[in-house]
Amino acid sequence: MLHQWWTGPGGHVAGQPAITSLTEQHPSGVRWLAQHGYTWWATYQPESRFWHFQLIEGSWLLALSLILIIATIWLVRRRAA
Repeated sequence: MLHQWWTGPGGHVAGQPAITSLTEQHPSGVRWLAQHGYTWWATYQPESRFWHFQLIEGSWLLALSLILIIATIWLVRRRAA
């Protein structure tokens, strides 16, 4: 889950304090919101992309590690000379 929010009957984003207040005031809570034109939205990455993201993250971390190793070897040799 990346982000989630509610929109009101007019399509404008409803703040979390307002949503919390409305769900506390009405016994049916979220059902009441849906019946009165409120919509819950969410953005997410599907589970099928998990390994794709792991490959991307692993690749840039490996590249960064190699750069740091090369820089370390270069600095050590430079100071030793």
